[in-house]
Amino acid sequence: MTTKKKTTTTDKPKAISFRSERFRLPELDGGMDIDTLEAFEDGKVITAIRGLLGPDQWAKLKAMTPKPNIGDLEEIADKIAKVYGMGSVGESDASSD
Repeated sequence: MTTKKKTTTTDKPKAISFRSERFRLPELDGGMDIDTLEAFEDGKVITAIRGLLGPDQWAKLKAMTPKPNIGDLEEIADKIAKVYGMGSVGESDASSD
């Protein structure tokens, strides 16, 4: 007799909602490319969001009416950061230079 694997919250795909649309996000382990990781590290919000959403979902976001503005992108970035358990996108420690 085989037992069925239990589904846990970590098995669920990562996603966010924006204006009643659902956007799927890649898993951190192997799903996020280095360019997207660098964009997060550098605080490049648009590049990071575009990298996470991929071309089809990015086109869907850009086609929304009204078009998303910087406040909307910050909201999306904060939702993404929450899903991944990070601080806000672009947050970094103060420089000691």
